[in-house]
Amino acid sequence: MRWGFVLTALAFVLVPELAEAARCRVSATGVAFGLWTQSAMTAAGTVTVNCNGGDSASYTIALGAGSSGTFSARTLLSGANRLIYDLYADSTHTQIWGDGSGGTATVAGSESGTYTIYGLIPMQTAPAPGTYSDTITVTVAY
Repeated sequence: MRWGFVLTALAFVLVPELAEAARCRVSATGVAFGLWTQSAMTAAGTVTVNCNGGDSASYTIALGAGSSGTFSARTLLSGANRLIYDLYADSTHTQIWGDGSGGTATVAGSESGTYTIYGLIPMQTAPAPGTYSDTITVTVAY
């Protein structure tokens, strides 16, 4: 059964920490889960880092906790209604992508690259109809 509402997972806020040797641009696409189903749901988004000028840049990408304040069991909100989800650095959903604290992972790169954010909504009770969203801060430190 499909419910008539959309789960728009994430709008990203980008926070690059600039270094003088290299200049990098950061962009991201949201993780959009689509219409609710009664099983676990997956979706993917991306973070793209494009660097130029000077030597190659090594960097680390961290994701914020969002509205839940925690990396594990993040929450999508629709008013007072909540839906649990997580973001992962790997397609097998074993490394929660966070800021490196509390057992979460960050993603490291150098030069330019595109990195996939793997989203998962575990099976749970059907939420009230609505548009659910969360905002995650992406921090690229180099």
